[in-house]
Amino acid sequence: MRITPASELEVRYRKLQRYMAEEGVEAVIILQNADLFYFTGTIQSGNLYVPREGAPLYMVRKDFQRARGESGLKEVMPFSSMKDIPTLLADYGYPQPKRIGLELDVLPVNFFERYRKVFPQGEFSDATPLIRKVRMIKSDYEIRIIQDAARQVDKVCQRAREIIREGMSVIELAAELEFTARKE
Repeated sequence: MRITPASELEVRYRKLQRYMAEEGVEAVIILQNADLFYFTGTIQSGNLYVPREGAPLYMVRKDFQRARGESGLKEVMPFSSMKDIPTLLADYGYPQPKRIGLELDVLPVNFFERYRKVFPQGEFSDATPLIRKVRMIKSDYEIRIIQDAARQVDKVCQRAREIIREGMSVIELAAELEFTARKE
């Protein structure tokens, strides 16, 4: 079940690719869940490889079937080790990148060290500013989702106004409001 339309994902990664070209970054590798969801439409453990030109490759470690079903990206494939990345890139006709962007604000050092082994000739930079630049300007699709979420929250608040009374337990209130939220 796809949630984020493929066309929306394409707009997002194309914007990232424009910023990458401006900064001279040949590839960005995304791992953080929030960014993975934003660029793939799912949050399955793996690596999203975004080349400066061409389609991204979503290399999924866990729950490949779910990733394939939820993501609107064309290239979603299973993989088991970061050592497989160069082979997968070659299989898709991508050269080994020299300038690679990573989410250095959240990337654990041990992952960074593994990438240095996978790309020994690579020069690494922080892709976080490029990713944030893409994410900060909302599309019509995102605006509609935010508006829908606001309507749902408004209904929960209206329900709270209707049911809150003296002596009501926190659990009772939480159950009622959670029921309303889930129903909406």
